Amino acid sequence: MKSYHHFAYLVSIRNVALVSASTILLASTASAALVSQYDLEEGTGTVASQSVIGGAPDGNIVGSATWVSGIAPDSTQAVQVVSGSRIEIASNGVWGNLSGFSVSAWIQPTGFAGSGNTASPVFWLGTSGGSARFTLQMNDFGDLRVGGRRTGTETDFNGSLVVGTNVGGGTNGSDSDPIQLGQIYHVAATADYSTGLLSLYINGVLVASDTISAWGTGTTADEQYVIRIGSNAAGSEQFLGVIDDVRVYDTQLSASEVAALAIPEPTIAALGGFALLGWTLTGRRRIS
Repeated sequence: MKSYHHFAYLVSIRNVALVSASTILLASTASAALVSQYDLEEGTGTVASQSVIGGAPDGNIVGSATWVSGIAPDSTQAVQVVSGSRIEIASNGVWGNLSGFSVSAWIQPTGFAGSGNTASPVFWLGTSGGSARFTLQMNDFGDLRVGGRRTGTETDFNGSLVVGTNVGGGTNGSDSDPIQLGQIYHVAATADYSTGLLSLYINGVLVASDTISAWGTGTTADEQYVIRIGSNAAGSEQFLGVIDDVRVYDTQLSASEVAALAIPEPTIAALGGFALLGWTLTGRRRIS
């Protein structure tokens, strides 16, 4: 009887391993309304390639940005932007008629823009004339914030339209800032247009959230916007460092979806090994 119970228990372990592996695999392949993914692998000439069909167009490298080793999971290349450089994506309609919006990226900053509200945009969406609609950016010495406007008539972009770890931009010293030079981070920002809720994540963890008044009636106006990676439209606000795997979503990602983006997806080999472990344990216990 004891032997039978051991056998049944070990078969259960094996089945749990197989079910868990299958569950993880299915979860890892799920997609949440992905509009565009800029994997920033070197394409033809100076094109920052896009690995998702449709959505916003490919991006062009402007200035002295260079290709470097990738910093996102399974990435072979990324783009390092320096003063005067950025990635430009032409006018597109990914913004309009949505219930929400989200941006995800991997960054490794090499320099800070300065104290206060001085901005270092990782992702910038707005008019070609420079009026921002949605930004994910650093400010002060390593703080992170997200902000947005609905139509551009709202003007308080260093106050009520911004959510982050240092909204007011007051200098608080680099020791208390969440972003440090030379380190690799996954950063993400989400917006819910029905409530005005902005949420900000670092390495899959929610670090700030609040509501803004600009998005009470959706985003149906002024739908065609340019996208910039590494600066604003004019290049007057500059990110310094490496950016990789920028993803744009046409919805508000959940906390669990952001957390999944911040960790490497399990490979088929790893999942197979997990399941094999269950089989091996079963076999060993049966022999003994």
